[in-house]
Amino acid sequence: MRKLFVILVLFLAASQVILSFSELRTLVETLRHAQWMFLLLGILLECVFVWLEGVIFWSLYRLIGLNDSLRRLFLIAVAANFVNIVAPSAGISWVATWVDHGRRNNQPAARISLAATLYLLLDYLAFMVILALGFIV
Repeated sequence: MRKLFVILVLFLAASQVILSFSELRTLVETLRHAQWMFLLLGILLECVFVWLEGVIFWSLYRLIGLNDSLRRLFLIAVAANFVNIVAPSAGISWVATWVDHGRRNNQPAARISLAATLYLLLDYLAFMVILALGFIV
């Protein structure tokens, strides 16, 4: 059954690539004319953003009494961002990744949820600061 599911997914992915071949050609042409310095700067800034997200969770974990390595939390932050893009559910689907990570490491789900809630609070506060600066300008 799993092999059939994998074959079906690969078939659908291949058909999507074939059907959107002109879009891929446009993407390759755009990348060929792109300024690589800005492209690499964007990739670097995205890596810094995800690393900082891992650092924020590391500090929140320490605040609520959980211990985990910064490297592992960085990897979970990458996975959580991927899940948030692939399965959008009001921007909160990434919490399941953190709770699952906590369960695998025998950490209480309530504390992980508290860390996620604190992260959301900090995220919304930062957004409000940026929004206030936009209104002032």
